[in-house]
Amino acid sequence: MFEKINKFIRSYNILSVFIFIVLSVSVYSVFYILTADPTQKVLLPGFAAIFSVCQLFMSAVTVWVMSKTEVFNINDFKFKGLGKGLILAWFCIFLSIATFIMLFMQLPENSLITPNILHIAAIILHTLCIAVYEETLIRGFALKQLLKKMGGTKKGIITACFLSSAFFGMAHITNLIKGDSLVQVIPQIFSTAALGLFFAALFLRTKTLWVPILVHMLVNLASYIFNVIVSYDVLEQMAQSSTNIAGSILNRILLTVVFLVAGLILLRKVYPDENANMNI
Repeated sequence: MFEKINKFIRSYNILSVFIFIVLSVSVYSVFYILTADPTQKVLLPGFAAIFSVCQLFMSAVTVWVMSKTEVFNINDFKFKGLGKGLILAWFCIFLSIATFIMLFMQLPENSLITPNILHIAAIILHTLCIAVYEETLIRGFALKQLLKKMGGTKKGIITACFLSSAFFGMAHITNLIKGDSLVQVIPQIFSTAALGLFFAALFLRTKTLWVPILVHMLVNLASYIFNVIVSYDVLEQMAQSSTNIAGSILNRILLTVVFLVAGLILLRKVYPDENANMNI
């Protein structure tokens, strides 16, 4: 069975990657629709924990598919190069901290609540599992499949990074089912695509998925943590505020430019594989 699948992937490289991402994200979205309350804007601990299990399951499925389609490499999941990678990602880490501070300073008075330890743990687990799933799917599977075909030249590497990042951005159209408007989602698609280019560059520079996973987790945690420290009523009001929505769209536009530039700078020191078969 997988001989035919691998033959199809070799013949229709980009299409096969796109199909698998669509299938994976579709399963993920169906689970969300079946379990989530669309009127609930706050990430409650029970749902965060349940959805984390779904994300880990989807990650395991992706790793299994990677092994069957000749792109799995155990070195991708080792911690070697983690320190170097976090230094390379300093800019993104700084922006995540700055985002948290900026959002915190915009909170109205008397909006903070005493954090619940279990809720904190659920949110941290959730952001980690999101990062594991998305990085395994996009950088671990999609990017490496594309590099098998395109990794022989520098132009091919950059093309593969842009394509996988575009798929990453387009996958966030599923935010529509979470209640975001199309006006909000379109900038999200572009900013996450740019962020995906940055994550792809981190992966290729460090040769470990744990660097983009941990940085991705921190990016999400910078906003998700407010589900723990801010009252539900205030979070609901902030989610519906037109001022916050406009500010978020502007922020997304700026981040698109910033991460495109940062990703391209990191890719300058990524070099082609002579065999054009990226077991990175």
